[in-house]
Amino acid sequence: MNSLFFGIDVSKGYADFCCINQAGSRIGEMAKFDDTPSGHTAVKRLVEGLKTRHPDAQMVFGLENSGGLERNWAVFLKDLVTPFNGKVFTLNPLAVKKFLERDLHRNITDAISAQGIANYLRQGMRPAEVPFEDSLSGPISLYRCLRNAISRCAQMQNEL
Repeated sequence: MNSLFFGIDVSKGYADFCCINQAGSRIGEMAKFDDTPSGHTAVKRLVEGLKTRHPDAQMVFGLENSGGLERNWAVFLKDLVTPFNGKVFTLNPLAVKKFLERDLHRNITDAISAQGIANYLRQGMRPAEVPFEDSLSGPISLYRCLRNAISRCAQMQNEL
């Protein structure tokens, strides 16, 4: 089965997309989409167009964890690719950075980062990476909030 790998570099208000195939060749041009309903519609058209041109290809999307900026895109993409068994991964940024360092790239732009994420999905994804699951984001946020509150309480007790 062929695969298409989408590297997505998420920034505040927009995301850069790059799609490559299993051979590492870019499919189409790199594109920037706003994190708005019109941007999501454009991404949906892009993905559906690629799906019609490559009907047997599995689509794999990768976004770096970026402090919550990626959640909106991850939820949107998960809903978009679920009907045709696509996968969405929220990736550890350190793992992606270390993967990119081996190619000795020093000049990093959003577009280069998106292509690097796509290559990471194609070549170097760690076994620890699991597909994005939106149902876990609420409990994880609650756990982090409680852990932070307990830590702050201990700090305050130590200070007093």
